Amino acid sequence: MRLLAIPDLHGKTVWQQVAPAAYDKIIFLGDYVDDHGDHSDEEIFNNLLRILAFRQAHPEKVVLLLGNHDVHYLHYPHYRASRFRESMRERLQGLFTRHRAVFQVAYAAGNYLFTHAGVSATWWEWMQEKAFALRLSADLPLPERLNALMDSIDRRYLYGAGFARQGPYPCGGVVWADFSETCDDPLPGYHQVVGHSPQPHLRRFGDDRTSITYTDVLRERVEFWEGEV
Repeated sequence: MRLLAIPDLHGKTVWQQVAPAAYDKIIFLGDYVDDHGDHSDEEIFNNLLRILAFRQAHPEKVVLLLGNHDVHYLHYPHYRASRFRESMRERLQGLFTRHRAVFQVAYAAGNYLFTHAGVSATWWEWMQEKAFALRLSADLPLPERLNALMDSIDRRYLYGAGFARQGPYPCGGVVWADFSETCDDPLPGYHQVVGHSPQPHLRRFGDDRTSITYTDVLRERVEFWEGEV
């Protein structure tokens, strides 16, 4: 299976360079909206509309993950992130809500795990100590357990920021985990591919059993992650 991961776009249209026939799965790692002042409201909104249409045209191939900049519109007024655009709140909240069913927070192919910010071993251990985790079947694969939390009353742990990002929790969830939390402490047994933490180029840390690759490079260069499973 040939995989492609597209990191944080923040309104950028470079994803349209991708030839869908060349890949078995195309995973968008989230953060479709907000930016650093490079794009207008209309550009950001219309780009997300095109991404949703792309997913509709290739429903078995395209995976749309949520990033922290998306979650704060979907669940407004909770989980706020920087560069929030009040001018877009109503439209984006409506768009994310109407298309909620096509978004998820985790996807796996073999032992490759894709989330927006990453899963640290410490966060996952901390999650197991929470009573709510016991309500999720241990027989479910990890991505399904994470995705099930999206509609849980305890999703604050999924979407919450850790101390490293001035949040209220010991460590960040899968849309907010900081580079410092995941770089030296990735969840064992998986090769993770994440965005969220800006990098000058694709950077991989780990070994043949456990690794994490950071892909949030589009402010510096047009480069996507590709892999075979």
